Formats: sequence, structure tokens, C-alpha cells
Amino acid sequence: MFDVFTLLLVLALTHFLSTAVLAVVWRVNKSIPGIREWAIGRFVGAVGFAVLGLRVWIDPPAIIVFGNVLVAVSVYIVLIGHRRFAGRSAYPHWPFAWTFLVYLGVFIYFSFVTTNFPIRTMASSALYVVYALLSAHALWPKDTRSDGVSRMLVACLFVFHAAFNTLRFGLSFTDPASSQILETSALSIATLIEGIAVSLVSAMGYVTMTTERLQIGLKQQAQVDPLTGAYNRRAFYAQSEKVLSRRVKKQGALSLILLDIDHFKSINDGHGHAVGDRVLRQLVDCVRGLLRGSDIFSRFGGEEFVILLPTTNLQEAMTIAERIRLAVEKTRFDLGDTEGCVTISLGVSSIGKTQASDAINGLIDEADKALYRAKHSGRNVVAPYAAVNP
Repeated sequence: MFDVFTLLLVLALTHFLSTAVLAVVWRVNKSIPGIREWAIGRFVGAVGFAVLGLRVWIDPPAIIVFGNVLVAVSVYIVLIGHRRFAGRSAYPHWPFAWTFLVYLGVFIYFSFVTTNFPIRTMASSALYVVYALLSAHALWPKDTRSDGVSRMLVACLFVFHAAFNTLRFGLSFTDPASSQILETSALSIATLIEGIAVSLVSAMGYVTMTTERLQIGLKQQAQVDPLTGAYNRRAFYAQSEKVLSRRVKKQGALSLILLDIDHFKSINDGHGHAVGDRVLRQLVDCVRGLLRGSDIFSRFGGEEFVILLPTTNLQEAMTIAERIRLAVEKTRFDLGDTEGCVTISLGVSSIGKTQASDAINGLIDEADKALYRAKHSGRNVVAPYAAVNP
């Protein structure tokens, strides 16, 4: 038969060990938010469970109150870590402060004034249910492709934790004798074993989430131009091949825009390369806001950018290109000591529904010819490939 005190000691030790692991992970990956709060929360929880274990030798109400308060504080700190890791805004502290005061009042009254194990157990169970559900909500990924599968698995773990404490709440109400955590009962044993399991699995989940976050970051770095944040050339070709394969199946239209900043060399020569870099970044921000989620936007080299437009015919692509040209023309660019206008020239090529699918390089070559025509037509112009070869 399990010994309750031993299980409580194991629970405290698992929290201390996971604190050490998370502290090392945080030290190596300080740029990832949330890990510090996980480590601090686990440490506070470990102290709380260790304090509760002192009831084997000392049984004053203060030990009960202090230990449970530390555990309550620990789960809130961990919840803050979940929100930060997921990139969600922080909760206002006042609802949790009021909840904490009520929780503290319940434990003080039912420990110092009168002893009532079921009420204390129901209070702690209810608190854990709320925190577990909030943690599951914070960690649940919006998109597993970009956020990672491990976040969803850890979120499911907290849903299970909430379900278990809901059951514990109900059993404490119907069976008061089973609520005494240091009394050997099926509920107390199950509570401690579940706590140990959640502690171990969630700690491993945190490490996996961190590793997955790093892997996603490295993958993004390999695909993204470090200056502008647009796709780089390598990523563009990888993404465009996927678009082409889908187009072959659906026989839809496909268009491409090649754009180039007019007189960009004069910007670099007259204002410096730092200003030229700012112009590139500002241009990308301007153009990206006009594109759809399915469009592929890439820096192709220097001041030249390419946009692949799935399910878009030539006329629609010309409309999009003209919208981009006008938006850039109206934008006031940061030129260091002053603000000024920057213009772009754009070449557009397209594959219709009935045309055979060409390689992406074929579309780029056609758009480049159209761009050449736009440059020689006075710049700040949109030119279609059809106008070059009617």
C-alpha cells in the first residue's frame, strides 16, 4: 500500500527537480518568454508541498494555511508563464488577487476557527480547476503547424488535471472522510499520484515545447530574409513548387509580380546604406499589408521582390499590382533627416486556366521582361507580360 507521506515527499522532490531542469533551460534560452515563470512557480510549489509534509511532525493550522497558499501562488505564477510563452496578453491581477484573498480566508477560517477538511479540499480543488482550464486555454495552439504539437498535448494534460480536480471536488463533498490528504484513503492516494504524474509530464512537456519553439525558430530563420522579414529566394522556390503542384490538380490561374524600387542606388548613395535598409523594411511592411494570406512574398535580391499570386488571373494580378504601386507612392519613407517618396516599377506575368503549367522560372522570366518594359516606360508603372508580347 502507498504511504501518503512518501508520496507527498516525492511530489515535492519532482517539483524541485523540474525547477532545476527548467532553470537550466531558461539560462540557455533566456529569449524565450515563460520559462522563468515556470521555474519560479515550480520552486514555490515545491516549498509548499514540503511545508505540507511537516504536518507529519507538526500539526498547527499555520502549516496547513501556509503550505496551501504557497501551492496556490505557484500555480498562478506558472499560469503567467503559459500566457507569456504563448504570446498572449497578461491577465489583470486584480481578479486573481480577490480570488486569492477569498481562498486564504477559507483556509484561515476552516483551519484556525473550526476544522473542516471537506471545505478546504473543495476550495483547493476548485482553484486548481480554474487554473488548469486557464492554462489549457493559454497553451492551446491556434495553428499546430506554426505553434507545434507539444503545446496541444500539454494543454490536454491540463484539461485532464481540471477533470480530475472536478471529480475530487465532488468526492470531497460526498465523502468527507476522504478529504484528509494525510489520511490513507483512495482519494488522497489518487490525488498525490495524479499530482506527481502531472508534475513530471508537464515538466517534460515544457522542455519539449521549448525545443520545438527553437526548431521552428531555426526553420523560420532559414526561410526568412533577415533584413526585411520577407521570404528569401530559397523559401520562395520551395513554397512556389507547392503552389504549382496544387494548380496542376485544380487547373486554376496563377500570376506573378516582380517589383523593383526605382533609383534605389541613388537612395543608398545619397542617404547611406542604413537608410536604404530602412526603406526596404518599410516597403515590405507596406506591401505585405496589401496581400492575401495565400500570396507568397519574397525578397529576390537587392531591391527586387517577387510575389506569387495563387488562383489569380492576369487582370486580377494587374489590379493588385496597381494597388501596391499606388500605396507605395503615397507612403512617406524615412530617409534619415527627412521623409520622402519612393516609387516602384512592377512586371506581371500569368498562367491562365487552360494553359499548361510552366516552371516558376518561366513566370519569373516573363515578369522580368515586363518589368524591363515598365522601367523603360518612365518607371512607377505596372506592365503586364502580355503587353510585351501581345
